[in-house]
Amino acid sequence: MTDSRVLCIGLDAACFEQLSPLIEAGELEHLPALFDRGTAGTLTTTTPPWTPSAWQSITTGTTPWTHGIYDFYDYTGTAPHLVSATDLQVPYLWEYLDAAGHKSIVVNVPVTHPVHQISGSIVPGYLAPESAEVLIDGEVSDQSTLNDTYRIYARDRTDRTARIDENERLIRSRVAAAETLAGRHDWSFMMVQFQRTDSIFHTMGHDEEAVRRVYQTVDEAVGTLLELVGDETTVLVVSDHGIHEYDGIFRCNTWLRDRGWVQTSGDAERYSWGETTKPTATDETGSTAVSHRLVGAGLSVFQRLGLTPQRTERALRFVGLADPVRKRLPDELLIDSMAHVDWGASQAYCRSVSSLGIRCNVEGREPDGVVPSADFDGVRTQLIEALRAVRGPDGTAVFEDVYDRHERHGSDVANEASAPDIVVCPTEMRWKVTDVVREPMFDATTEFSHTYDGLFAAAGPSIVTDAPGNVHATDIAPTILALFGHRPAPVMEGEVPAELLSVNEASLHPAPTPGARYYPSDTDTEPSAAVTDRLSEMGYLE
Repeated sequence: MTDSRVLCIGLDAACFEQLSPLIEAGELEHLPALFDRGTAGTLTTTTPPWTPSAWQSITTGTTPWTHGIYDFYDYTGTAPHLVSATDLQVPYLWEYLDAAGHKSIVVNVPVTHPVHQISGSIVPGYLAPESAEVLIDGEVSDQSTLNDTYRIYARDRTDRTARIDENERLIRSRVAAAETLAGRHDWSFMMVQFQRTDSIFHTMGHDEEAVRRVYQTVDEAVGTLLELVGDETTVLVVSDHGIHEYDGIFRCNTWLRDRGWVQTSGDAERYSWGETTKPTATDETGSTAVSHRLVGAGLSVFQRLGLTPQRTERALRFVGLADPVRKRLPDELLIDSMAHVDWGASQAYCRSVSSLGIRCNVEGREPDGVVPSADFDGVRTQLIEALRAVRGPDGTAVFEDVYDRHERHGSDVANEASAPDIVVCPTEMRWKVTDVVREPMFDATTEFSHTYDGLFAAAGPSIVTDAPGNVHATDIAPTILALFGHRPAPVMEGEVPAELLSVNEASLHPAPTPGARYYPSDTDTEPSAAVTDRLSEMGYLE
């Protein structure tokens, strides 16, 4: 038996750590009912557990070491750029299905811009530029074809109620897009992703009502989608990672600097997210951005005079005034005016707040390499031993695992220039590991960020209701291929979870072979600065 239709609902950052209290309080209707009529459990995500890398593991059945997306930025060119579909080194799930004659509808899945040719429809999600082109029934169209008000990212709203309303509007717009596309052409596979279940924690995570309303709106959206597809459709609910409140900050490049591995420069450029760099972070008069630019310009003048933020902060901390002064200035303006990693002069560095790894600056590999290739193995060993020994202020280990990528995953990995050499896994994902060179090395935080434990649920004609519900992110694409009668593609690293499907494995056919990916319109993506201007609620705030 194979299924004629499959719906995959993506809930970014959804996890039972956050969902269970809402379910127990009776705040949700459709998700718990779906869990009860099928199977549900934990989805273990990839390393690192970030949106760009994890969703690609879900939609390709491969780890970042194979699909090539590790972070928000790709470093294979002459300058870092935001990742896009052009950086993905393996086929998407819907490309396999398209090769087998199955039409797909894909709505709001991250890193699907620029749209690529399939016989169905693609509406790009996270990391695409606002107003990115969409694909409708195989034809490129303007985003406005869906709806004049359709947006990828939230508009900035300073009023709390308006911010919550904007989240709810975006959620409902994803359902409306799916309904529109389902009315335009037949389909076999539909995937609809909701990003706001993640963004609400990054931006309003301590506002219990805001979180509840977003999850209730998503729950209503799930109910609408289930009604749209009917009872005979197999439904999967997946998340790319979990989320919870972090306890501490470890400034990795400060640690590396103090040990001589990192050199800094006031002229160095840092590639990371920042709310104050975005026009969407202003009110309608633009006053927020103007004031931030003025303060930032003043800080830059002080730096040219030798009064760097590091020196100022050390002095203020000595007399007990660092925290009060810091609270008066936007954090990112302090960061933007600081000296950052001098990439060419440093031996090893943490590239970004979302890298969870160390890259070594090796001669013959990096453009300005300084570590002799003969010393590369020894440098990695030395750094790994030192990182494993790092203890926080309370004496507990900052990392539960630190390992050598070359030993565990190999040296010849996809998009190798973007891959870390050393991977760090914070203890219980309670530590934010940041690239900012700043005092103090350790700091406290109450912000929310990602964990390795996401969510998986499935229900439908081919789902065994009492099957174990625990899966890996790379198992999702093979499972969906099996529902359509195909074995996992040779490149896939995941597998169909044992006893999950009532499908005769012996009857499965080899996976279809997609052709080369074709982009029917211009593959040039919007410059990184312009894209980040539109990510008004990224949540990666350093």
